[in-house]
Amino acid sequence: MTIRRHVQRFDLGARITLYELDLTVFGLGIVRIAPTTDGAGKAIGFGYENGGEIIYAPHPVKAEGFELTSAGALPRPKFAVANLDNSFTALVEQNDDLHGGILTRIRTYDRYLNNGAEPDSNTHLPLDIYQLSQKTAHTQERISWECSALMDQEGVELPGRPIVRDYCDHDTRVWNPATGAFDYANATCPYAGDPKDENGLPCAAADEVFSKRLVTCCQARFGANAVLPTRAFPGVARLRGR
Repeated sequence: MTIRRHVQRFDLGARITLYELDLTVFGLGIVRIAPTTDGAGKAIGFGYENGGEIIYAPHPVKAEGFELTSAGALPRPKFAVANLDNSFTALVEQNDDLHGGILTRIRTYDRYLNNGAEPDSNTHLPLDIYQLSQKTAHTQERISWECSALMDQEGVELPGRPIVRDYCDHDTRVWNPATGAFDYANATCPYAGDPKDENGLPCAAADEVFSKRLVTCCQARFGANAVLPTRAFPGVARLRGR
């Protein structure tokens, strides 16, 4: 049953709010917390991942200001966590006040929790996804932030990256002589075929060069008639006045 159909029923059950704080920008994982327990005094389980249960640990949270208004401006919610045991102090102080962390608010009903009558982690109200933009308080009792919507980029000019006609800015694989293999750790280009040189000709793996040009790089590797994953803008041309 979809959440839309459930909301139209009378037996809604208890509303459950969960929070995920994605800190992968700092090389950390995802912190999952909830301001309540599962009704039996235990941490809330909502979904499964890699064969294990996804757990939201009970932790005092205060969040407000998510509602949209007719004023036109996007909401800037306030998010605060209790800090009585200093559990967040080191995390905040060692990671730039968590500025840039992604906060997701998940709203569902107790019947869809892992121990509910109809367990289904895909059934929830629309997600609220915001970025921690500014720490506003840090005391022994609490730490709080002002959040901004990911689309709220006031003062940012478009385009967000240079528009270049014949140059792709994908990060490419690199040859690691220590392992005798290509390193794809930072690669965004999906090419995983035979190595080629800057002219698009076959070469030894250690001599591979990505020219990042449309013909000598992208077409030489993926094919002249293929759908290219290039991040160049081949259709861009200079504007000419008459």
